[in-house]
Amino acid sequence: MIAHVLRQFAEASDGNFVRRGWSTSMRRSAWTRGVPGEVYWPSQHALMNRLLVGSTCVVACDPKDTGSLYGAVVYSPGPKALVHWLYVKGCFRRLGLGERLLYTAVGDKRPIYVTQVTDVLTQDIVQRYAVIPSPYLLTGTHEETDATREHQREHRLNGAA
Repeated sequence: MIAHVLRQFAEASDGNFVRRGWSTSMRRSAWTRGVPGEVYWPSQHALMNRLLVGSTCVVACDPKDTGSLYGAVVYSPGPKALVHWLYVKGCFRRLGLGERLLYTAVGDKRPIYVTQVTDVLTQDIVQRYAVIPSPYLLTGTHEETDATREHQREHRLNGAA
């Protein structure tokens, strides 16, 4: 684990890091590749702004220079484990920062719903953390199913987390 501190998002110092990382990672996502740029960019920025206002954002940073950011997580606190976006800079991946940010956002709640799905979300991550990609939560059209509940039950039985 790399030395780091977690702190609340500060718009003035962290806004560019979060918005640039979020919009770029989503643009590369299979979920948005076919969306024309003139639709994607203003729409994604409007969505990010809305989510940042109504959610919590925590950043991981260098403990000696809290302006040097390693990653961030945007989530909605509540009864459901709801993560909108989680990002760690490439050179700081596989050092435990993503897991620490995820735990800060949702603790032990499972399943974890992710509304902004990037290509970094691998099948291994989906299985290990009981992740359910669901952009439908943003529109209020997400439906719980028996398969969703079974996914959560299996995750608890396997002791994963």
